[in-house]
Amino acid sequence: MLNLLELHLCRVYEGNMMTFRAGWFPKLEKLYLADMEHLSVIERESSTMPIINYVKLIGLKSMMTVPAGFQYLTSLEEVVVEDMPEEFKRRWQGQDHVYIQHIPTYHLH
Repeated sequence: MLNLLELHLCRVYEGNMMTFRAGWFPKLEKLYLADMEHLSVIERESSTMPIINYVKLIGLKSMMTVPAGFQYLTSLEEVVVEDMPEEFKRRWQGQDHVYIQHIPTYHLH
């Protein structure tokens, strides 16, 4: 885990909360999370993924809010979101926009 540059997780998790612990993935640059039906919360402890620059979220049907930890990922350059619930999309453009406003490029599909 210490040398991973890219992490793709697709249909591999059945829980509703995923936590990235402090010190995990110090070299991770790209994160893809897809098709985890019950995942509704993503937590990120400080010092996790310090140089991540790209995140893609696809088909996380239970996720209704933008992960609050995104606001602390200052190296993020791009976030792509596809096939997410309508509530997530509304919050992305509304009250949760504060979590992504520092990201230069973000796409909501």
